[in-house]
Amino acid sequence: MATPKVLLFTNAKKGTPFVYKALSQNFEKTLQFGLVRESEAALAQKYKVKKFPALFVLKSEGRPLRFEGDKFTYSNIFEFLNVHSQIFVDPNAKDNAPK
Repeated sequence: MATPKVLLFTNAKKGTPFVYKALSQNFEKTLQFGLVRESEAALAQKYKVKKFPALFVLKSEGRPLRFEGDKFTYSNIFEFLNVHSQIFVDPNAKDNAPK
């Protein structure tokens, strides 16, 4: 089975959002992370992204799964990604807290 991919669509001008860096470190063995800038209109159109930020999980089978949480926070996204990662990550482990 291929490793699921996570795409963050962002309108940040440069750099990687801190929350996304922390999440990528916590799920580095179970998910692959990618960043899509607002300027990449073809990808935004393909995934029907009209509002930024937007987050998707892509698996080898099925449709892309969009994060539909109320708030774009570390804990909400962590919970969403944990459900879709290949291996469950303990949210209470000391290594998982944002630094």
